[in-house]
Amino acid sequence: MDGGEGPGDDRDLSRIVLVAVGSWGDVGPYLGLAVELEARGHRVAVATHDRFREAVERAGAEFLPVVGDPRVLSDTPRVRRWQESGSNPFRVTGRFRQVAAPLLERYLNDCLEAVAGADLVLFSALGVGAFHAAEAAGVPAWPAFLQPFTPTAAFASPLVPPWVDGLGSTARRASHRLVQMAAWRVLAPDINRFRRCLGLPNFAWGPYRMLEERRIPHIYGFSPTLVPPPADWPPWVHVTGHWAPPPGDGLPEELEDFLREGPPPVFVGFGSRAHPRIDVGLVLEAMGEDRVLLQPGWGGVGGEGRVFTVGRVDHRLLFPRCRLVIHHGGAGTTHTALEAGVPSIAVPSFADQFFWASRLERLGVGVGVPLRRLTPRRLSAAVRRAETMAETASQLGRRLAQEEGASRAAELISRLL
Repeated sequence: MDGGEGPGDDRDLSRIVLVAVGSWGDVGPYLGLAVELEARGHRVAVATHDRFREAVERAGAEFLPVVGDPRVLSDTPRVRRWQESGSNPFRVTGRFRQVAAPLLERYLNDCLEAVAGADLVLFSALGVGAFHAAEAAGVPAWPAFLQPFTPTAAFASPLVPPWVDGLGSTARRASHRLVQMAAWRVLAPDINRFRRCLGLPNFAWGPYRMLEERRIPHIYGFSPTLVPPPADWPPWVHVTGHWAPPPGDGLPEELEDFLREGPPPVFVGFGSRAHPRIDVGLVLEAMGEDRVLLQPGWGGVGGEGRVFTVGRVDHRLLFPRCRLVIHHGGAGTTHTALEAGVPSIAVPSFADQFFWASRLERLGVGVGVPLRRLTPRRLSAAVRRAETMAETASQLGRRLAQEEGASRAAELISRLL
């Protein structure tokens, strides 16, 4: 499989398939990228879950199905245990296998169907099955990730505990290899079985080393302001900026009424569903008399008085009208809050959320309070501290708004092709 930047490859690659798996935060950015790729003349398809079919088609891309309903899965005990894995990479990846195993065979076959007829495949971190399918189909496949996955001595892997950063450059670089090994080992038997069925050789250490050895382009959809590209990353690794999802149709009328009725509220939301260990009463106690906009998960719109509850809405439209954003520390929400010029409080519970919380603190635009340590007193103190960061957040927001990550990524991909 030739997916590098070799000279002389001047084919007109016109059909690009994006494979994005997970919740809205894992999928939405790829729709923003799809819009920009289409604007440059490419025919784009997005392979993802049926729940996002309408959003894919609204973005002007072809929808291709991938098994799994994130709303249904989020309510299962397996996913809840996964969300409580903390920052131990072996626990995170091991529990992920419990989530993925029942769906894996169907998922890999869906990837195989999705890449048929593609000229290029771009896959997300959870969409890595598309890499193996693309290899069998003879189609170049490039990683297009929302979190840094390339080894570096500049910072530890986002999937290890934050204290690893303080152990020195050797430990930081080794942490990336450790995470790659952990991610591969849990699914290796199933994926190697899939590879053998396709006539491909087994992988001993997964695809990550091969991607590096073949100098396959890596496209990263996070802000270089938030994560400056390390000096030891090779030239085929590109940080383009955040890929913002396409804008929505506006905010619900009831929500608009609430926003107009008083001063900007504090937004409180923890991803696609309410985390099982989040105590809403604790949050409201910490807020005192502040107006609160509560997003507990997949619910509808409602509320009374100073507290208003809302389901999934366009954060790009909402966050600039809030004075503070309290969130789980996911990559997409972190970037959207920054672009809105609003300070954050990140409440991480597992995986890369701790990494993004630490990045907010380094920039002086947010405060991290791990979920396991969340109390009304700590949250109140974090609110007071975050409020002092409003001016810095506003300045940084203006800077991020100029990055236009999805546009830059699409331009880069077109140029590399």
